Order: sequence, then C-alpha cells, then structure tokens
Amino acid sequence: MKEKVFIILFLILQLVVHCSAQEISLKNRWNFKLGFSSYPAKDEYSTFIPTLRAEGNYEINKFIETGLYLGVGRVEAMIYTTPTSAYGEFKTISFFGVNANFNLLPLVTEKDDSKFDLYITANFGGHYCNVPEGNFPSNGIIAEYGIGLGLSYYIFDHWGLFAEYSYGEFDYFDEQKYFQYEPVSPTALRYGITMKF
Repeated sequence: MKEKVFIILFLILQLVVHCSAQEISLKNRWNFKLGFSSYPAKDEYSTFIPTLRAEGNYEINKFIETGLYLGVGRVEAMIYTTPTSAYGEFKTISFFGVNANFNLLPLVTEKDDSKFDLYITANFGGHYCNVPEGNFPSNGIIAEYGIGLGLSYYIFDHWGLFAEYSYGEFDYFDEQKYFQYEPVSPTALRYGITMKF
C-alpha cells in the first residue's frame, strides 16, 4: 500500500515539476471593446438608432477569441392612438448576444507584438424594446446576427482603436407585422476603443 501511495505521489510531483517548467502566458488573453454604431433609418421619416455596445472576449488560441456583448440604444417609437394617428416617444433598446473573432494575421506572420489585428467577426444575439403591442418598433425580443471584417490598431501596448463592418440582419421590427415597410440595410459599421490584457 505504501508503495502505491509513493508511486502516485512521485507521479504527481513529476507532473507538477513538468507543468511549472512550461512557459504559461496569459498576456493579451482578454480583449474588451467599447463601440458606437448606428442602425440605419427605416425610411425618410425615421432616424437612425445610435447604439453603444460593450463586449468582452477571451482568446482561446492565437486564431480564435469568443465572448459576450451588451449594448443600449435609443429609438423614436411610434405610439398609435388610433389606426391613423400616432405620436413619437423615445424608447430604450437593449442589445445582447455572443460573438466570435477569427484572427487572420497569425496565418501570415508569427510576430506576437503587432500593433494591428485583422479578423473575421461574427455575432448572434438580439435586442429588446418595451413598447405597447401593435406599435413601432416591435415589442419584445428580435433576433439579429452578422458576419464581417474587423481591424484594430493599438496605439499603446494595451489599448487602441477598432472598426468593424458587418453584413447580416439588423432590423429592429418584425417583418411579419410591418410588411408594408422595406427591411433596413443589411450592413452595419461599428467603431470605438479596444483594450487587451
């Protein structure tokens, strides 16, 4: 029995020594972004929706990082008092979802200290607006998604600027209920500051 315990302890000790000899780096594993975007106007009578979004990503390996995002925006809701009469009222829209980025620069260079990041970005989530049923935009949760290209430039070691251009579904109302309107543009531009630690 003592021999088995000794062997197990010896193996555990060897594993600990081996692991401590490995160079484990958590440098630049976390990435945070605070960005601004404007969802396009629905028609000539409506205005764009300014949104502020924060996201946090964890780098799984040198190619892939994934995380969550939360955001908030303002929209002028049309509240109908009668079928032909309405008034405008500003409402808050909440945004939420998951995102993933695929870094392209490691495919062409081994350099770890580049000031640039070039990546493919994808997100899936939704937004929520609390308006009375039957008004504009839609009440409740509407799904959204997008895929695009992003570029970051780090002015300093840990923070810089970024821009992302995505193609997807960014509508802020239910097409089934508002079939008389054309969908909003399927593209979105987002830009802001980025930090990595």
